[in-house]
Amino acid sequence: MSGTLTLAFTLFLLATCHGARMLPETKTSTEFIKTSCNTTSYPDLCFSTLSSYASKIQTNPLNLASTALSVSLSSAQSTTAVLTNISAAHGMDPHDKEALHDCMDTLGDAVDDLRQSAETMSHLGGEKMGYQINSHYRKLQYLHRDL
Repeated sequence: MSGTLTLAFTLFLLATCHGARMLPETKTSTEFIKTSCNTTSYPDLCFSTLSSYASKIQTNPLNLASTALSVSLSSAQSTTAVLTNISAAHGMDPHDKEALHDCMDTLGDAVDDLRQSAETMSHLGGEKMGYQINSHYRKLQYLHRDL
């Protein structure tokens, strides 16, 4: 569970850190993704997750960020479905069940934040894009400072 949240947050950080600069056009999409992922906490996981989207991402930081958010959101939703099935299992220890529900609540918050980030990304552009990304990132940091 925390691995999913870490991946989601790492990919979001990747998106916000590289959202404002373009690498030279001569680099291929895969090189662009590799270079961008090298700045994350889990570069191999980042690259293996995003490299299959190279044709969509190309060398565009905004495409990279929105793809990272989309993949993270999909993964978080899939994890939520799995945890929902696990929580329905009979015979689960009450403490384990409580911990699982806490985990699901946290994951639900992450899904909400990823949806909000994806919505914000859909409206980005123009001269104020860097400011918009920074503002949203600061909001997320404030909301999750206790995680």
